[in-house]
Amino acid sequence: MSRTFIASSVTAAIGLLVFLYLWNDSKDSQNESAGSNQPNSNGSSRSGLPSNHEVPSRRIKHTIDDEAARFRKEWGVKMNPAGDCLFETEGDLLRITVPGSEEPHDLNPEAGTPGSDNAPRVLKPVNGDFIIQVKMNAVEDPGEDSTQPGFTGYVGAGLVVFADAKNFVRLERATLRRPGGDAIPYTNFEIRVDGVTERFGSTGDLPTEDGRPTWLRIERRGSEMHGAMSHDGETWTTTDPKTLSAEVWDHAGIQAGIAAVSTSIWSFKPEYSDFSIIQVRIEPDE
Repeated sequence: MSRTFIASSVTAAIGLLVFLYLWNDSKDSQNESAGSNQPNSNGSSRSGLPSNHEVPSRRIKHTIDDEAARFRKEWGVKMNPAGDCLFETEGDLLRITVPGSEEPHDLNPEAGTPGSDNAPRVLKPVNGDFIIQVKMNAVEDPGEDSTQPGFTGYVGAGLVVFADAKNFVRLERATLRRPGGDAIPYTNFEIRVDGVTERFGSTGDLPTEDGRPTWLRIERRGSEMHGAMSHDGETWTTTDPKTLSAEVWDHAGIQAGIAAVSTSIWSFKPEYSDFSIIQVRIEPDE
């Protein structure tokens, strides 16, 4: 074997070894680079940057937070005591779905039965004199069966103002149905004083036409709450005001907003729009 052949073979072998070394080193560098962007056990990346899996979840959280903030600004804080109601917005419209159930979704603390304070509501803080208003679509037939013992089938949705859990005013576009009778649409205006209804609303107080939208308005004027309804938002029908006799109405912490009440075994889906609360100083009637 010639010296030339041996030298050529050695040179080729050395070149192959150098190539293999450089190729393996390149692969290791690529793996390390890729591994540096993988999240560790606490979800962050080795490089200190968020992993690819974190970005979408953060965006979703920001979207949810933004929507919640917008809802609180436009409508208020949701309260869902039964935990089974659904709040949905579409433009300036809010829909509350109250499912049919064995217990009522009521605002009737004197009943003392399960579900007597389960009505879903959305509330904002108010103080002094104010005007609160909302537009309601027609409210459906509740059926004859009632989930509240001793009461007729009832659904109502509209405005509510709370001093506390036992002192509050309700103004609702409502429908009730007595056993064997037809569904009766009306606007219900009631006040609770220390947990007792001063006087239940009557279907003759504020007669309401079936199938038509209804605007509702409550005005606080000092120690009185004035309720009114309208079918066009311009011509209003009023009834006798409710007197705020309980001392709690003179304290801070008054909450006002909307609520949905149902003693029906059927699902109830009231829709609210054109909602507003205006803080004003209303001069007393002469």
